[in-house]
Amino acid sequence: MIPEFTQVKHIGVYRFIGSVLKLKSKLNFLIPQYVRSNKPLVINFNESNKLFIQPSAQNLWTINELIFEGLSYIPEHGLLKKIMKNLPPGYTYIDVGGNLGTTLCAFYNKQATIIVFEPMPHLYACLQQTVAINNWKNVELIQKAVGKTVGEVIMHKNDNSSISQSTEVTDELIKINITYLDNFADQITRCDLIKIDVEGFEWMVLQGAKKIIDLFKPKLLIELHPQFIKHYGDNISEILDFLEDKNYLISYYNFLPELRVKSSIARLVSRYGSFKNAQLNSRAAFMDDLNILPHVTSYHIYCEPA
Repeated sequence: MIPEFTQVKHIGVYRFIGSVLKLKSKLNFLIPQYVRSNKPLVINFNESNKLFIQPSAQNLWTINELIFEGLSYIPEHGLLKKIMKNLPPGYTYIDVGGNLGTTLCAFYNKQATIIVFEPMPHLYACLQQTVAINNWKNVELIQKAVGKTVGEVIMHKNDNSSISQSTEVTDELIKINITYLDNFADQITRCDLIKIDVEGFEWMVLQGAKKIIDLFKPKLLIELHPQFIKHYGDNISEILDFLEDKNYLISYYNFLPELRVKSSIARLVSRYGSFKNAQLNSRAAFMDDLNILPHVTSYHIYCEPA
């Protein structure tokens, strides 16, 4: 049952303002009725799909960007459009780390088969409502984390994928079930694209997806989080070696150049850049970029079968 919600109105006006004045949270004075709302919000994300979101103190920034930018809120939106154009009819898309559903909305097609994994209860609940509001019949939601094997993990309650070293469940920590992608290999007849955004658990997801990768050779869109990967005892080189051994051609992107810009004016100008300017021309250039200070929080790699 869909709860009572507030539909964001005049979205076209807000998007025009956001495209001209990329001031992000400084525009909140234009939308006080939404950023201070106690009710869930429904926001037109792109031309055909809506997002359901429950406002909280932690996601006011996200609400602002969804209202003023829509699809452009995703730093890699230009790359997403490019990928979408090259997907075959009736594609199968697996979304590992569904979060609020922004990438799901970007890749949604009513002829596709779509499987979304999201372990966090509050995000999974939002995804359920997004699917219901859009009347999507071809999206399967699975409330599990994805890793190398079946198991359990303790995660921070208000975080998308931060794993605790503790084994005790508390008010701040919850127990999450883990599955692995190869567990679903016999349930699908094709797999055209896998998106992975798991904040440091990327290597474990790939280790649990060897069969699907070998069987279907899907395109892979992976958000890499260098500091989290290091925290879990893995390293980016082993991820890249694995993908190259699987005969993937890898494109590297840094969509967050403004994190290295000190001047507020220069930072504002950087928001008008093209996604093509974000591409790093080689693995060596990518590895060099990892060492530049200040460190960028995340990168994207897009992998196509050779």
